[in-house]
Amino acid sequence: MKKITKLFLLPAAGVALFAAQASAQITLTSADLPTTSTTALLATDSTSTYTPGGPSATAQTWNFGALNHEKVNTISFMAPSSTKYASKFSSSDNLADTTSGVSGYYYFDNSASQFAVQGVEEIVAGPASTSFQIFINLNPEYVQATLPATYGTKLNGVSHGSYEFAPTGVVAFAYDSIKVNTQISYWDTVDAYGTMTTPTGTYQVIRENHWDITIDSAKGRSSAGAWSTLQSTKVKTHEYNWYANGVGYILVQMIMDSNTSGTKIVWDSSAPASVNEISYNGKVNAFPNPCTSNITFTTTINTLQYINVYDVTGRKVEQVEMKNGTSNLNTSVFAPGMYLYTLNDANGNLVDRGKFMVK
Repeated sequence: MKKITKLFLLPAAGVALFAAQASAQITLTSADLPTTSTTALLATDSTSTYTPGGPSATAQTWNFGALNHEKVNTISFMAPSSTKYASKFSSSDNLADTTSGVSGYYYFDNSASQFAVQGVEEIVAGPASTSFQIFINLNPEYVQATLPATYGTKLNGVSHGSYEFAPTGVVAFAYDSIKVNTQISYWDTVDAYGTMTTPTGTYQVIRENHWDITIDSAKGRSSAGAWSTLQSTKVKTHEYNWYANGVGYILVQMIMDSNTSGTKIVWDSSAPASVNEISYNGKVNAFPNPCTSNITFTTTINTLQYINVYDVTGRKVEQVEMKNGTSNLNTSVFAPGMYLYTLNDANGNLVDRGKFMVK
């Protein structure tokens, strides 16, 4: 998901959100975006060399099947009411997320007409080895996708946000008040579609070409009432994002250093393969199979974190955590039919995958 650039020179983290159907006329709706039970394991590859290819109205093929796991971040979505700072943001927010290693949350508005970032709460590094907790509401919201969206959809806008606070408890700090500001100008075009291969399988995808310019600044007010600039940064970002139906998050993101060369690739290492590409490593048992109201997964591998369950269209329908090598899933509310599952270790590596039937 494309996110607000971190203030005070913290690195930006962002991906947009689209999902694709297996046809040229691709449609994205709010049902294709994350829910409060979505968890994504995003792996990073900063050493492989790939190119995005050009825009095209005809199907393209991208083979990223040899992507590396250099680092994995876990992004967990939840209800805003379960976070400490939900009251700081709009009542229209219905989703929040947090990233492993990041102290804070992003808040989202997911509706039938758009998916947008409403604001952010986090601890940021400030001048002179200080750190502060900030709450920024964006007005207007930072729109990730206008909905429904199709191949050829274009989107642009400008979002603003600010937060002023007194830096209490900071010894010998020269300012009575600090004010941080952010301005995000963005441009998006869904400019290509085709087939994408990653280490987890082959998918029908659409590609978004995203640009943004983010200006962050911080000012301090002295006891005499004078404001002075403490820091100001301007960052231009260009990235390509590929999205597949039912993955629920980014499939592949290429962060660019020019129009033709990428500096880093982020990819979803928990995404499922298609039905015809299911393979078994024999490391997980699932029984009874077929099942009716309950299925149990067992393994002797202690590093497994998540079991992700998908229907045959690739849409994630459930996620459960392995505890002491066992996990039980209630399938009584599942429609009869075939379901797919993936299992990932603590680093996001795909350990095993399979399928089961619900009667």
